[in-house]
Amino acid sequence: MSNHSPATDTTIPRTYGVDSLEKKTENKEALQESLGWTPEPRRPMICLPTGMTEQLGGEILKELMAGLLSLPIEIVILGKGSASF
Repeated sequence: MSNHSPATDTTIPRTYGVDSLEKKTENKEALQESLGWTPEPRRPMICLPTGMTEQLGGEILKELMAGLLSLPIEIVILGKGSASF
């Protein structure tokens, strides 16, 4: 499990800190590639590190999804959720 600090996190391809934020892009590109997506470092990505249920904002996400999908963004949801989501 990650220690939640990108400067020392051994689960990401490239560590980075406030003095080396440009290295963060390498992690984003690695994630995009692992998902089978074309690496696009300048494309905005929304990451929701939780499953989707009614209690975890699933209904709100459903309402927003059409608008979100009309934007040139990527959405990553990590976790399990209820069958309706």
